Amino acid sequence: MNPPPLESRAAPAAAPDAPAGGNLRRRAIAGGLWTAVGFGGGQGLRLLSNIVLAQVLLTDDFGLMGKVTVILTGLLMFSDIGIGPALISSKRTDAAFRNTAWTIQVGRGFLLWGAAAALAQPLSVLLNAPGLTAVLPVVAASAAIQGLQSSNWFSANRELSVGRMMGIELGTMGVLVSTMVFWAYAIDASVWALVVGNLASAVFHTAMSHTLPGIRNRLRLEREAAGELIRFGRWLFLSTVITFFAMQIDKLLLMRFTTTQTFGVFYIGMQLANLGPTLALKVAHLVGFPVISEVYRERPAEFSRAFVRVQTVTLLPVHAALLGMILLGPSLFYLFYPVSYWGAGWIVQVLSLNAVVGLLNTSYGNAFMATGNTFYNMLISLIQVAVTTAAVLTGYAVGGETGFLLGLAVCQYAAYPLDAAVADRMKIWQPRFDLPLIAATTLLSLAALWGAQQIAPVSASWGQTLRGVVAEWRASAAAPPAGTLDGRADRADTPAS
Repeated sequence: MNPPPLESRAAPAAAPDAPAGGNLRRRAIAGGLWTAVGFGGGQGLRLLSNIVLAQVLLTDDFGLMGKVTVILTGLLMFSDIGIGPALISSKRTDAAFRNTAWTIQVGRGFLLWGAAAALAQPLSVLLNAPGLTAVLPVVAASAAIQGLQSSNWFSANRELSVGRMMGIELGTMGVLVSTMVFWAYAIDASVWALVVGNLASAVFHTAMSHTLPGIRNRLRLEREAAGELIRFGRWLFLSTVITFFAMQIDKLLLMRFTTTQTFGVFYIGMQLANLGPTLALKVAHLVGFPVISEVYRERPAEFSRAFVRVQTVTLLPVHAALLGMILLGPSLFYLFYPVSYWGAGWIVQVLSLNAVVGLLNTSYGNAFMATGNTFYNMLISLIQVAVTTAAVLTGYAVGGETGFLLGLAVCQYAAYPLDAAVADRMKIWQPRFDLPLIAATTLLSLAALWGAQQIAPVSASWGQTLRGVVAEWRASAAAPPAGTLDGRADRADTPAS
């Protein structure tokens, strides 16, 4: 069923001193700042850990973990019926409703773990990745752990109590990074460093979610609550399945067409390129979605204006960051990564260019969910799948792996007109915001690509010097001190003078 028609974009906003609107604005601003600080700090830790781990792990290790991540993401999305969005957008806040949602979430987590374990062997053959057989079932235990997360997490999100949430997120990233680095350097420099870090962070995050204020979750199934959750999630379920393919079709095809080593280089580049877009999506999910959901529930005439404000706050800073990635991405790899990872530099540029328009397309999905119209959310996800698949397969047929990535760079540009038509049908398309942003960012992206070419030789030279200094330091640190048994001039295998 379609939501009630929205008022014209020209509908007058509430007075600036309106208590409800003013309180919402204050909570939204505070939530956005907390999200930027917490998530930004966490991603800074992740970037540092990637540089440190790349010195001792192989691209195959990152490639295998990347494949596991894509598979597990697929299983999570295939079984998603929108528990979190339902808890945030529903008018019900009672314990029966929350405990019913939590019970469904717990059962889903353990079912996902079992499904991953069952699929590990056939997927290892399909993707030519024998390591999946052992790694996937262990990593998938994190799905069961995360299924135990308290419903108070979503309650805090609903109320825009983002400060404590970001404290937990930052702590989780600290646990992830410290565990991975310790395991890689002190125990075993292999993919298991990434696996153990993933499990440790899942345990920490779930445990800390139960410290948030709210109810104490118990197993319970209330028929009415379950019915509301199912009705909310019926289209969202299909939407998330299609969204998975929209977000991951490039990775699924690349896993099939390339080696685990090549996919590892892509995965490292993707992690860096996604720093800015993931921050925008995080702000939109933790702050933007609750804000526009509340506006739609209480003041639907203001919905369009609130939506464009959320777009402005979340997208403009991230587009600036994307330009920085296009300009400096390759140089970062030349400076700090081993030569085997250098190919990730231009992957950062491709994915950043793709995100310039992709973030606009994604933002409309939140608007459809906030209004309860998950059918249209599913529709734009289906558009993404079709356009991305056509673009990357055409690129691969013409130019191999290079053509594949170039097709990925332009697919969001091709999808935007279709997404805009769907948004216009719902009377929420914002051409005055979207079109100037696309034009300006595209022109600046081309300038950044040119600038990246100019600074690349200097970065490569500095990186070579830096790696030489580090290699000398590591060699001197590993050499036995003079006067020890292994360092004596009169060792047993040295002729006597």
